[in-house]
Amino acid sequence: LPPRPAVAIPTDATPGANKGERRYGQHLAMLQAAGTIARWWWKPGSVRIAPSLHYQPDFLVQLGDGTLSLVDVKGAKGDSF
Repeated sequence: LPPRPAVAIPTDATPGANKGERRYGQHLAMLQAAGTIARWWWKPGSVRIAPSLHYQPDFLVQLGDGTLSLVDVKGAKGDSF
């Protein structure tokens, strides 16, 4: 999954962004500003899992050690974002 350039935090005006994604994007921006994570991307692309099966994560997060993490945001009552 080649990372695209980081995008701005998803907002109410961002097509396709739901409330949970907007809140998680704000959370990631705070973590990046604090130096906890290196970078993050919203809707970074898709990963081919099988010949006709693709997975599109909501976020790709790069930790300080270079580790990459794919994140899907699901809405739930009581979430902390």
